Amino acid sequence: MACWLSLMLILTVAGREAMRDLNVFQLMEVRSAVGLLMLCPLILAQGGFAVVKTARFPQHAARNLIHYSAQLGWFFALTLIPIGQVVAIEFTMPIWTADPGRGFSRRADDALEGLPRSDSGWSASSSSSAPPWARSIPVS
Repeated sequence: MACWLSLMLILTVAGREAMRDLNVFQLMEVRSAVGLLMLCPLILAQGGFAVVKTARFPQHAARNLIHYSAQLGWFFALTLIPIGQVVAIEFTMPIWTADPGRGFSRRADDALEGLPRSDSGWSASSSSSAPPWARSIPVS
């Protein structure tokens, strides 16, 4: 958590400093180009761009459009509000990530279908919610 906080603060300060010379769209274009250049060696090492083909292109395109728009708004907000407010808004990120994410995670719910539910959540056995390896450990 401390590393994430440090990196987000560095990104915030670096983004604000970069905005002195670039507008938001230029900054996002540079960020996307640098990211692609960093990923290219990894993709090529795995066999080329054929490994990134997907049958779920519309879902990936929608996710990327949402992500790009959110980053664009975040960098734009850096120019309009004080850094303290930006950092405070960043701390609400788990809420904005988890709540909409439930709608995209139907496969996880489907995988748990049919398993008995305990008070603490899903369990593989109706008699105990402890994982199988923990059930065999003697308690003294």
